[in-house]
Amino acid sequence: MGNRIKELRLEKSISQQNLADKVGVTRQAISLFEKGDREPKLETWIKLSNFFKVPVSYLKGTSNYKADPSEFWKIDNFQNFLECVADGKNERGDLLFTEKTWEKEVHQYMSQRNFEDFKRMVEFFNTLSVSDITQDKIEKVINNLNSVHEVNKITEPTFYFFEACIDGVGGDKEKMKLVEDFEKKLEDLEKERNPDDWW
Repeated sequence: MGNRIKELRLEKSISQQNLADKVGVTRQAISLFEKGDREPKLETWIKLSNFFKVPVSYLKGTSNYKADPSEFWKIDNFQNFLECVADGKNERGDLLFTEKTWEKEVHQYMSQRNFEDFKRMVEFFNTLSVSDITQDKIEKVINNLNSVHEVNKITEPTFYFFEACIDGVGGDKEKMKLVEDFEKKLEDLEKERNPDDWW
């Protein structure tokens, strides 16, 4: 099955140009997306997802779970999602998932949640008066991510590092040493590399 961009656009009775204006691409790009001749960048998938209020996986046609992604963070919605996509239950009532379902449904769902968390984290950084250079780098990363899965490479280690920082400040000496070692490695890396080579 192809993506559902055209189907959802027609449900809303809007033109390709109108949709293009909403998500910041050309009308020709929307036409190519709908035909499957071009794959949207991750940021465009997310914009389309938020506009239509459906998950990226539903928009791509890889899942039949249809729910507003802005509500993903609510635990009840996540439980409902798991029950909808599970392959069945065992005798105790535990949900069962095949590897294919886990990859196609659950992993994509969590990846989109992670992307939204990453964007919120960026907004938080911006409130701390992060330099324009750093903001430009983060924006460049967001604009060049090609799949929802790629964001996990950013969010998973980033959130682990934040958790370690919080635990370290809270008195966990082992976590604090981990953070200090990481910071030392970053300093060494900064000395070895030209800042222009980073991006």
